[in-house]
Amino acid sequence: MSWANAVVQGILLGGLYALFACGLSLLFGVMRVINLAHGDLAVLAAYLGVTLVPAMGLPPLWSFVVVVPIFMVLGYLLQRSLIQASIERGQLTTLLVTFGLSVVIENGLLEAFSADSHSLAVGSLASGSVRVMGELSVGYLSLAVFVVAVAVLLGLQLLLSRSGTGRLIRAAADDREMARLVGTNYRHVFGVAAAIAFAAVAVAGLAFGMYSSFAPTAGVSRLLFAFEAVVIGGLGSLWGTLLGGMVLGVAQAVGAQVNPAYAVIAGHLVFLAVLAVRPEGITGGPGPPRRIRWRPRLPLRPWSLPRPPGRLLGTRAARGRGGAAVLGARPGGAPARATVRVTRSRRRLGRLGLAAAVLLVAGLAYLPYLVYSGTTDTLVNFFIVLTLATCGTFWPATPASSPWASRPSSASGPTSC
Repeated sequence: MSWANAVVQGILLGGLYALFACGLSLLFGVMRVINLAHGDLAVLAAYLGVTLVPAMGLPPLWSFVVVVPIFMVLGYLLQRSLIQASIERGQLTTLLVTFGLSVVIENGLLEAFSADSHSLAVGSLASGSVRVMGELSVGYLSLAVFVVAVAVLLGLQLLLSRSGTGRLIRAAADDREMARLVGTNYRHVFGVAAAIAFAAVAVAGLAFGMYSSFAPTAGVSRLLFAFEAVVIGGLGSLWGTLLGGMVLGVAQAVGAQVNPAYAVIAGHLVFLAVLAVRPEGITGGPGPPRRIRWRPRLPLRPWSLPRPPGRLLGTRAARGRGGAAVLGARPGGAPARATVRVTRSRRRLGRLGLAAAVLLVAGLAYLPYLVYSGTTDTLVNFFIVLTLATCGTFWPATPASSPWASRPSSASGPTSC
């Protein structure tokens, strides 16, 4: 029954990871901003809950009422001033700005609160649990955090799909220039989206402060877990974020059941496995198709038919000017309807490359046992920044590629390729 308990606890822990991930996914999906200060902002929200709520003489649970509105205003102001200015200068600028903001927040918290750990005391809610059967028990706080995560994701889904504000956010994410031409201030819409994302970060930080103790340096690991949950679940899917957080939480709980030292590394291995097998995530799209049927409308001039990627297959297809397909005609001059199949080849990893990748992963997994903890922390931070920077660099620059944008119901002609 201990294994079943580990799985249940991992699922409930995934709700906390989903709370951390939804704000990060929203900012990246709408504005292409990879917020490297995401984890430190969550820790800042937890510290605000520790200091402001007791000073006001309110119960700890009232910290959501106090801190979340503060973070909504902070998110709107930061987006309109700092983040928007960096967006207009390029994606690398946003990485540098948010990284600098992370450094400022972490060092400011160290100066104000020292390196001591703190926690939000919620009394019997943190220690109480309900026994389901045998050794299987569910903590009140873990269950409450999971319910809050589902409620937040459901609220965001309804806001983006049913409300006028959500339609404006999706329109600005789809094509900001077109939104500006029809009279929408996309900067204000981005500010509203940032306010919503920062509110989600505040909820995640307060839940984390109630769930466990925290220190000023805890933001890096929160950022890493949020990023892994987003990638595992699939970018652009809120419910995929919840699923990714649950998969990550179960992996860590099962790894801890085997050996307490394997908890974090088990989650990292699952993350690497998802990147290797299904990089678009569990709920993401099917990826680049291997074969697409492309039906051009005839008649077409050889120079007006664009060359599709890949090889052109068909009995009536031939090479024309510029590599375009020249389609034959029926006797009597009637144009022929032909179907051109477009195939995309995929490079497969050879045996030598696969063996090298396995050895590299095994070496990185065993590295913490060979070097000091400071070296491990430095390498983890390096890989976090490198991975996030790579994703931001290779994301398509066209506005229509937004995962939060409205998708056409059907496509025809060359655009379906």
